[in-house]
Amino acid sequence: MVIMSIKTCPQYTIKDVIDSKKNDINILKKDKNKLHLLNCDKIKSVSFAGNKIIYNYFFEELLNTKKSNGKNFYSIFNNENDKERLIEQAVKRDRRKKQIIIHPEDLFECWRINSGSITFFKPSVMKQLVTNYMKEQDDNKDIKILDLTMGWGGRLIGALASQASNKITYVGYDTNVNLKKPYIDLLKELYNLDYSIINDNVIHFENNIYDITLHFEDFINIGDTDFNDEFDLVISSPPYNNLEVYSHMETFHNKNAYYDWLITYTSYSIMYAKTDGLVGLSLSKEIYDELVKRRPDLECSYIELMGQQMGKSRKKDYIYVWKNNMEK
Repeated sequence: MVIMSIKTCPQYTIKDVIDSKKNDINILKKDKNKLHLLNCDKIKSVSFAGNKIIYNYFFEELLNTKKSNGKNFYSIFNNENDKERLIEQAVKRDRRKKQIIIHPEDLFECWRINSGSITFFKPSVMKQLVTNYMKEQDDNKDIKILDLTMGWGGRLIGALASQASNKITYVGYDTNVNLKKPYIDLLKELYNLDYSIINDNVIHFENNIYDITLHFEDFINIGDTDFNDEFDLVISSPPYNNLEVYSHMETFHNKNAYYDWLITYTSYSIMYAKTDGLVGLSLSKEIYDELVKRRPDLECSYIELMGQQMGKSRKKDYIYVWKNNMEK
């Protein structure tokens, strides 16, 4: 046992840290219901509804994410010097001031803050985007959503909570095949959806209100005509260069390689949206400005400002929106 001042930290294992984010199915159902009942007319800038679901199903793989220093949580935890330093920092941060024992979750939170937060698209933000879009459409209209880098499931969970249409179709792409089982478990356990395996990379779920197809492959495999003018909403959060490196992700060799990729990503997103559809991409201001500097024709229609929270401070997340009223 490591003892620092009056705080103590047991010799936790990786499993202890992973289990700290696990919840009973009833708690997850409550989180799901909280998200479904969230009033988008009164939603605050920061809502954590649905976050417990993301952590429960995707946390183990999220810890695989490498930061700019090339390390992930597992590599830190399995190195005695790095682990000892992490424990010291967790004790110093003292997240649970009324408790004398450091909780395993505190080790993750300390690493997350120190190395730069591994961010995910909040389900509440996605619900708000989908619901607001549907308010401008005909009642009982079906909605089709495309997500080119679906990541930790926040946009899928938020879309399924929107309840703003007759039927929700969601098509997602991601190169991280390690996410296949978490997505299956999520949709089976919380949404009671059966699934069929189309091929090694594609899984399909469907009932009377949801039609979900998950592709565990690069969106570039879609081609430039397969989904042309098909989706009401194309919403996603592309990688911020190599700031976070996920399992099975090809890193970008340099700045030019990244922006060449991002130009294709943005262009395809616009192309796949219906003529009256919307494209929304979560980008940093710096990345968006550089994108438009290189391709002025990709300037967005408007910007949505979404609240995020990091510790005691709040940073601004931007959703750059293209209103697709251009000729195809």
